[in-house]
Amino acid sequence: MKHAVIPSVLSFTLLTLPAVSHAQASTDPWAMLARPRTHTSGPTHSAISPEDLASRLYRFADDSMGGRLLGTEGNSKGVEYIASEVKQLGLEPAGENGTYFQTVPVFERPFDSTTTFGAGENQYSAFIDFLPRDQGPGARSVDGAQVIYGGTWGDSTSLIAPDAVAGKLVLLSVIPAGYSAPDAPGTANRFQLSRHYPLAAGIAVAGLDLFPPAS
Repeated sequence: MKHAVIPSVLSFTLLTLPAVSHAQASTDPWAMLARPRTHTSGPTHSAISPEDLASRLYRFADDSMGGRLLGTEGNSKGVEYIASEVKQLGLEPAGENGTYFQTVPVFERPFDSTTTFGAGENQYSAFIDFLPRDQGPGARSVDGAQVIYGGTWGDSTSLIAPDAVAGKLVLLSVIPAGYSAPDAPGTANRFQLSRHYPLAAGIAVAGLDLFPPAS
């Protein structure tokens, strides 16, 4: 597990950007994709105008900024740029040591993609046969845990009692219509699962990602 300390611009700085009015917004949801790849920026001013906003956004999104991945040079460039712009707007710093920044710890828990999951004589590979989800530092080991079928998620009458899965890996099926969101049929909400079976060593959901024929 890696640990890093990342400078982050305080979130209230985002409140200084004005919303585009509905009257100015295009009714075509794809119109933004027709915008030019580059933009000739002029000097920005303390009062934000549509032209100023375009200048700032094009510069912030440019490939030279390197993206916003935490712990990278691109992220540092991004927060430094935001700080310079809010300073120009006259926003008083309220961060650490008179700056616009606050320090936040960042933890990285990499997953070994060669790890396999076995049940009986069957072996399953991550991201091919199953999708692992990070439960944070409280994740428990399922190595050697007894597997128990818990019923069909989405049908409360079929589910076994939460106490019955303590220390075990509970396997759930899911109703075909989906239970968590209309745009993700065949899946289940992991936070609801975790709250329902807090004592389980792990929870496995056997479901199919259902896509409409046109996809």
